[in-house]
Amino acid sequence: MNNVRTEQEFKALAIFSILVAVVSAILFSGATLVNPTPATKVHGPLGETANIYGGYLVLNLAIAAGLFMHAATPAQRIAASAAIAFLSVPILHTYSRTSSVSLGAALLAFGLTKERRVLLVLLIVGILIPLIAPESVWSHLVTVAGVVTGSHPPSWDARVMAWEEAVPRVLGSNPLLGFGPGSVRRGDVDSEYVRALMDTGFLGLGLFCALLFRIGKIAFVRLDTLRGPGFHKGYAAGFLIAFFALVVHAVAATSFTAIRTTEGFMILAGLYFCQVNRLKEWTSPPLATAAVPVVLIPPAAAAPLR
Repeated sequence: MNNVRTEQEFKALAIFSILVAVVSAILFSGATLVNPTPATKVHGPLGETANIYGGYLVLNLAIAAGLFMHAATPAQRIAASAAIAFLSVPILHTYSRTSSVSLGAALLAFGLTKERRVLLVLLIVGILIPLIAPESVWSHLVTVAGVVTGSHPPSWDARVMAWEEAVPRVLGSNPLLGFGPGSVRRGDVDSEYVRALMDTGFLGLGLFCALLFRIGKIAFVRLDTLRGPGFHKGYAAGFLIAFFALVVHAVAATSFTAIRTTEGFMILAGLYFCQVNRLKEWTSPPLATAAVPVVLIPPAAAAPLR
């Protein structure tokens, strides 16, 4: 927000963010996709969970999806669709139910509130995944339904047990301010909202949710004011999808604390609010400069002769 000044810089950095995610997806998924099994799921760099890495890929896929929907030329649409393909396959092979659910929920919310054509795409994808996805991927995805039916996946039970232990402890000790930032060890609680409650109590959790609401409201309302198709409309749509996705992702992951997802989101948000602040300046025609008369004879030389 503080350093990007020109429209060219904004577009270059937005595209560069997607390209970095695509290269990362290729590097970390190449060997895994040859023989996909849950035991060889796609991970990010050393020490990074597949859940967080999947969230990072979802953020950039969301931006690519927005650019695809509002591409101004066929070449832009092809480039965006290629990015979507390169990012979506590794997301499935992270076997991260949280990432898949967050992406599906974000597209559903965007389709219901903004563009109905997304619902059709979501329906088509939902039909195709069981037909074309490897058995290991599909068998992992269907366990999501167990959260509703009562046949919970083990990872979900572990999360719920951690929440049930953490929440009563903070409510009984210091519900307003919590135990202080950093009181929860990394990996102990897989939920940004529960972590915020433990670290900063209801006061901090309320401020955090208010900040998210403010960001979401600006992105939601402003999208309808932009004219499309074009890069700016596409990026704004993609950012709103990314925002929806990370808010859902944070229910079962520390999405606003883990480096990969929080830094990725802050970069995308910074670019978005740079667009908010400068779009009028970028799209307004340059002011015409007033014509300056050309003086061929200096005033002193033009004085009448005596």
